[in-house]
Amino acid sequence: MIRVFCHTLTNDFNAKRCVFIGVTPDGRQLVTLNHDIQQSWNVGDFVSPLAHVLQSGQQKVINSEHLIYWQEDKAFSSLLGHVGDGDKVLITPLKDDVSEASDHVMALAVYVVDVVSWNNTQWQDNWNLHFPRFIELYTHHWQKLNELEKATTLKGRLRESLNLVEQTQAISNKSDLIKQNLVGDSACMKKLREQVAVASQSDMTVLIQSDTGVGKEVVAASIHEQSSRSRQSLVAINCAAIPENLLESELFGYSKGAFSGATTDKTGLIALADGGTLFLDEIGDMPLMLQAKLLRVLETRKYRPLGSDKEEESDFRLLAATHVALQEKIEQKLFRQDLFYRLYQFPVHVPCLKDRDDDIHILAKHFIAKFNQDNNANVVGIHFEVLDALSQHDFPGNVRELRNLIEFGCSHANDGEPLMYNHLSHYLNAQNESVVAESSEELGVEEEQELVSISDLRSAVKDYESKIIAMRLKQFKGNRSLAAESLGIPKRTLADKCTKMEIVL
Repeated sequence: MIRVFCHTLTNDFNAKRCVFIGVTPDGRQLVTLNHDIQQSWNVGDFVSPLAHVLQSGQQKVINSEHLIYWQEDKAFSSLLGHVGDGDKVLITPLKDDVSEASDHVMALAVYVVDVVSWNNTQWQDNWNLHFPRFIELYTHHWQKLNELEKATTLKGRLRESLNLVEQTQAISNKSDLIKQNLVGDSACMKKLREQVAVASQSDMTVLIQSDTGVGKEVVAASIHEQSSRSRQSLVAINCAAIPENLLESELFGYSKGAFSGATTDKTGLIALADGGTLFLDEIGDMPLMLQAKLLRVLETRKYRPLGSDKEEESDFRLLAATHVALQEKIEQKLFRQDLFYRLYQFPVHVPCLKDRDDDIHILAKHFIAKFNQDNNANVVGIHFEVLDALSQHDFPGNVRELRNLIEFGCSHANDGEPLMYNHLSHYLNAQNESVVAESSEELGVEEEQELVSISDLRSAVKDYESKIIAMRLKQFKGNRSLAAESLGIPKRTLADKCTKMEIVL
């Protein structure tokens, strides 16, 4: 379109040079639109005559002798090339004929007319008769093209927005489905479910990282179940649970006679995962030699069973998990850096239970319901004292420890009654005995010396009672109800003793 405009000016109106300058959508810049010229100006830079025409909306004619006033604008001077004596430089505004502002300028046409044409009466008549109509028609067509381009752009953006809405809705729907496995309403669990939903939409390798007992295998299963490979198998193996000499044969399989005892062919887990998902748990414990072989499989999707002279292929998606810091393993030369980056396509961090303690009561109710379903039991709810005790517990074993604790308590509860504190007090006390024992060992030598030096029995008994109460409160993290119950005294009595002995925790 611009080429046609300049060609018409050159051939029909004898223009020596033509440059087309447009206004950017934000209205802040003037830029050349000719493909062979790249210049730009601020719309408020009145060192250039372009800004004056843009502001006034009127055509400007510059005589060759007056160009000296615009020499400061080097960009404008470079547009014109050679301007002969008597030549005219014309800057014509092209106005938007549908804009609310009648003087709205869409673009500027800059062209040079030689002195011979300018002084020719026939040329002047042709110019006055046809040029305004040409500008009007060109402006109209250019404007329609711009509108069509804007409509196309808008349509594309609308399509992108709709796709984004659909993707967001799909992730939200998947996140809701995942909630039945990844239980919790905390912010970090909502984020985790969103990550799992996004991860399930691609075939990228996922590296699941966190402490033991958080449910990394549940995360892996959720990714597989929501993925396009869900109709095929999820094949899992714990790299730390299988001896090094057996792990390779488990993964790659072997042919009959590959080694002593290989009496038949064995299909490896990589082959079994064809079309589905392979989950390598505790991959940080995989031997270095096997890491190199795994890296090649990931890059080529080809593997060779032990004792076989033929390579086979497997189309699987890899999920890996570890509780160790792989970066530290790399520094210790125990894990390959190239394999780490191959695994680190989509990292997922699973939060520890201490980072989402608001979810403890939700998880507890979830495990009670699951216990009832698996054991045909009828444990009805959970007592507030149990929830209070759970909130005070450290749970170094994370969600796995909480599940074991709830199952232990439910196994001692009768049908039709809620889970009570006494149903799991034995478990909690057993867990806390080590803490008490450590405290006793630390104070053993000092207490023995104190016993030898006792001269006032009543004062010593009072002091010993104070130490017991303080230690028990520390054991239960300040929970007076649990401390009083463990000491076999009423909570009110314990409160009175704390006041009299000035015990503060």
